[in-house]
Amino acid sequence: MRTCIEDLAVVLSGRTIVSGVRVVAEPGEIAGLIGPNGSGKSTVLRTVYRHLRPHAGLVTVGGTDVRALGAAQAARRVAALPQERGSDFELSVREVVAMGRTPYKRAFAADDRADREAVSAALARVGMTDAGDRRFSVLSGGERQRVLLARALAQDPEVLVLDEPTNHLDVRHQVELLGILRELGRTTLLSLHDLNAAASVCDRLHVLHGGAVVASGAPRDVLTPELLAEVFGVRAVVVEHPLTGDPLIAFDHRSGAPRQGRGELREQPRMSRTRNATAGAVSPWSDPVQPVCGSGAGRLGLIAQFPAPLTGLSLQPWKATKWLGRPSRNASLPSRSASARRISRA
Repeated sequence: MRTCIEDLAVVLSGRTIVSGVRVVAEPGEIAGLIGPNGSGKSTVLRTVYRHLRPHAGLVTVGGTDVRALGAAQAARRVAALPQERGSDFELSVREVVAMGRTPYKRAFAADDRADREAVSAALARVGMTDAGDRRFSVLSGGERQRVLLARALAQDPEVLVLDEPTNHLDVRHQVELLGILRELGRTTLLSLHDLNAAASVCDRLHVLHGGAVVASGAPRDVLTPELLAEVFGVRAVVVEHPLTGDPLIAFDHRSGAPRQGRGELREQPRMSRTRNATAGAVSPWSDPVQPVCGSGAGRLGLIAQFPAPLTGLSLQPWKATKWLGRPSRNASLPSRSASARRISRA
């Protein structure tokens, strides 16, 4: 269902948080909001699930103003996973997920077969079937995140609104969650701080900066080194992901933000055309490569595909094996320096 935010303005305590914001998510599309902290991403999303009332502008779902809908009608159209999440529910996991069925029930009505099936399906989708009888309050942060996503799925909405849905999730469950969103084929609005995840999962990106949308479009068109320097104040290059073909951002973590001013990138280090020592392939980037977390020499074939065009690290394959491997149990520790020994005797 098409979701449209037109000329949105939100004022809180006399301060304008966002102004003139226009965001569109077409039917079945995943639209991402990205931007630095305080740029207004969460504020925009809160107007969609009616947590905040706009000072100006309009939020429509399927052509209907969400403020004109009753509470139950709005909940059937829009389900949200906000950043502010209760952690003290003295309910079981299954009971928390069943709360998503509230818009379809009369007051104090018991769960019927359709409700139970929806809850079971939602738990299975997020991999929490075996946790149905556990108390929500004893779950880890990542487990709570998955349960609350299941609650939103059990709500069976036409539009999903997710505010930082990958928070607290380990890498495996981040990948699984983003895969679930792609499989659902449901109109989704979400905010993400992980720009590479946003480039992978989103059909369209809207970049917020200073409470306004400064760029919109396909990830490949939006995520440029110039925009990353201007909006996020970082130095980076954008290359093609070797596995998916999506844009992949390589950040320069060593030199920090560009120093010549906003939007001005320093000169790139010279990159020679050298041969990859592991795979035997010619790489356009300076050899060697940027290491990837993992262990064992079996990872080297994958590691060799990720060059370090910005950092110029001098890491040969045999050193990567040593770096990735676990230290020997009998490895000797460095002895204390003479100055340390003098301090201990004093």
